[in-house]
Amino acid sequence: MPRPVVEGFKVAFDERPWVVVFDDTQGKDRITQYVPQGSTSENWTEMITERSFPGLQATATPEQEMAAARKLAEEQCSKVDWAVVGQEPGSVRYVATFGGCEETRPPNEVGRFIMSDLAIYQVTYRSKKAELSGAEKKSWADILARAHYEDVVGEER
Repeated sequence: MPRPVVEGFKVAFDERPWVVVFDDTQGKDRITQYVPQGSTSENWTEMITERSFPGLQATATPEQEMAAARKLAEEQCSKVDWAVVGQEPGSVRYVATFGGCEETRPPNEVGRFIMSDLAIYQVTYRSKKAELSGAEKKSWADILARAHYEDVVGEER
């Protein structure tokens, strides 16, 4: 009897060691947060967050989910600069900067939404630095472009 398929999301960060500071499942959705070693969930300047939304791919696209994320940011922040920096079938990458919402979100975000047969995933790099250089934004957009999902258990869909 075939085992059920379970996907895992894989992203290789930069060369520094990153540690999990938060991992939780709410219903079917999962969120995992990473910070560079030496940082904590309360005291960080950089964070990577992976979120999975199983079943969402049946009713939404990565572009729709990105638009919803942008709308939420615009509701929370007085200033939002958002740009799509890459789009492939089933995937969209963006860079964003925020102002006027320091209590709820850091000023810099590079993100990607990606769709599989089983879920939509979101992976974001967030920085509390006042400004990310163009080279830093490009580097993180390239890192997130290599993120992918893979079957971790199962034989056939």
